[in-house]
Amino acid sequence: MLAAELARVEAHQPLPPLDTIRYQLPAPTTTPGTDDEWQAALRNAHAQLEHQRIRHTNLALLQSYGANAWRIHNYRLEEAAKQAEKTLEELKEKMVELNRERKNTQTGYGAQLTALETRWT
Repeated sequence: MLAAELARVEAHQPLPPLDTIRYQLPAPTTTPGTDDEWQAALRNAHAQLEHQRIRHTNLALLQSYGANAWRIHNYRLEEAAKQAEKTLEELKEKMVELNRERKNTQTGYGAQLTALETRWT
């Protein structure tokens, strides 16, 4: 499927149109139509109606609570970013302190080595 899509893009072909047949409510094709055909059409209509009802409910919930949920989400993201920056600063301070300790230790041992070298020669 991915290979077919890549081939389509390389050939500069447009996207195929969306298949909207499943969203239509066709009546049985035969006249007058069998009971099974009408039952299938009725099941499809019920499914479409339920889908639209759920979409309507979701939109109503989004209008009621969406903005507040977005603000809360942004607040949490900002807090996480602040915490990450704080952790980064703490790690940088620890790194600087460790490098100071290393330098002091190496300088001290360097002085000892120099003194031992002068005594040796």
